[in-house]
Amino acid sequence: MPIVPQFDSSKLKELRAALKEVDADLTKQMNKDIKQAVQPMASTLQGKLPPAPILSGFKHDGRTSIGKLKATAYGPARKSLARIEVFSKPEAAGFKIADLAGTRNQLSNRNRGYTRQGPSGPVTVRAHATSSGKALIQALNNKRRLLGNGGRFGWREFIGARPQLVRDVVKILDKFSEITVKKLVR
Repeated sequence: MPIVPQFDSSKLKELRAALKEVDADLTKQMNKDIKQAVQPMASTLQGKLPPAPILSGFKHDGRTSIGKLKATAYGPARKSLARIEVFSKPEAAGFKIADLAGTRNQLSNRNRGYTRQGPSGPVTVRAHATSSGKALIQALNNKRRLLGNGGRFGWREFIGARPQLVRDVVKILDKFSEITVKKLVR
């Protein structure tokens, strides 16, 4: 599950373009500095992830197993300044299932039933909620409850550390903005 810190990146493209015009190495250095600022938070998240398996039903080697959990930091990309992704190795769906189970209906306050247009008129499709799905969500909630629209594992730590992370990244952006302005003014 990617945990994506969202920053106002409306001026990021302009800054990158100006940096590239002045010196392409400045852009690379800015990206590297941002990644280095985010990496300690990824390491902290890594230490606070639950030991696998989270529940006994995830203890196997199949696709829905948990695997070994890892948190990785990434520098700027097209839509964000920084990104921290928590995933399992080998790639397995178990962590994402455990982390996000129950978020869809909890946040939207809707059931999974809906109406669609069939060839002879509207057709109501009923929700297919299962008792095993509800039991899984209940067992996961007993381990750790959901927090807002984030997941169960890692989201609390991210929300707590986000203000400092934003301050660190803004300092880096300010530093490279000043360097760019100085080089352009000369």
